Amino acid sequence: MTEMYSSIEQEIAQLEKQIAEKRAALGPAEQKETEIPKEFHAVFVDDEGPIREMAGLMLRGIFSSVKVCPTPQEVLAYFRKVDRPSEEKQPNVLITDLRMPGMTGLELAKAVKSEFPSTSIVLTTSGLDESIDLKKAGIDIYLEKPYQRVQLQELPEKIRQKLQTSSNSS
Repeated sequence: MTEMYSSIEQEIAQLEKQIAEKRAALGPAEQKETEIPKEFHAVFVDDEGPIREMAGLMLRGIFSSVKVCPTPQEVLAYFRKVDRPSEEKQPNVLITDLRMPGMTGLELAKAVKSEFPSTSIVLTTSGLDESIDLKKAGIDIYLEKPYQRVQLQELPEKIRQKLQTSSNSS
């Protein structure tokens, strides 16, 4: 019986070695494909309390973890680990309202993307000014308010698709 386990352990070790060798042999574009996260840890910011509470409740059932913030400044502190417990994962998704006092969602998106470029950013607002260049602002997905639960449920798949598209075009 122990011989059988020893044989299985040897096979596992050989397979792990082969996997490591294949990963090492991948080119940069192929390696990016493996960087698409399996879990999404989101930060949601909206200055309107009722929207923040409702969206926070809905998002908690969709993402692996959700931090809900009332201000862009709190979001930046959380991303920078100033206001984040050490056991919580680094966020990889930001869902932000466009119009907020002190800092707009576009300004927040630019700040987050400059420090955390792999973060996927979702912009929410009612009535987007057509002169805004979402791509230039670092916005990956635009979500029109009022949004429905089903639109929020689709976000992880949309984020994966965007990441896959960008890794294939690199």
